[in-house]
Amino acid sequence: MRQYKMLFVGLITGAILATAGTSFAESAITEVKAFLRPDFTVQVDGNKAELENTPLIYEGSSYLPVRELAGLLGKEVDFNNGTIVLREKTVNSADWISLRDYAAMNNLKVSTVPDTNNTVFSASINSVTLFTFEGSKATNGNSFTATTPKGDVIKMTNVNGDSLLNISDLTKLDILYVK
Repeated sequence: MRQYKMLFVGLITGAILATAGTSFAESAITEVKAFLRPDFTVQVDGNKAELENTPLIYEGSSYLPVRELAGLLGKEVDFNNGTIVLREKTVNSADWISLRDYAAMNNLKVSTVPDTNNTVFSASINSVTLFTFEGSKATNGNSFTATTPKGDVIKMTNVNGDSLLNISDLTKLDILYVK
């Protein structure tokens, strides 16, 4: 009989401890009913942004993933002790050269490619195309690529409205011309 009494006390104690933990967690996490809206579009500085995640609506407000939205706005995101931290995106200036400076140093002409509705840009010297890139991707904080006529890729990024080229990629492709 004593064994059953100890078993009963153990089961009751276990049940109390088990429900205490879930009721504590319940106050911090709440299930909600929301609606995914794949028909929503997001524009950043007048340019349509391509989202990897679908916006959702909850109680009349729309929600986007913080990391994706921060990237569109040129911000870096950290999560530190329950706090979401957004800050200016930084790049190591030794690894990048601005398209403007690169063009000035090399007498490079940057212009739109015909029949692309002014969305594709070409960088050329003496009418020889070095690379092309999509201008719509060159929004603040966005990383994108340029492509050479041979199909080689040059990493690019945009920081504070300035399009930057990766120096390592330019050097590897032997198109880093410095006068």
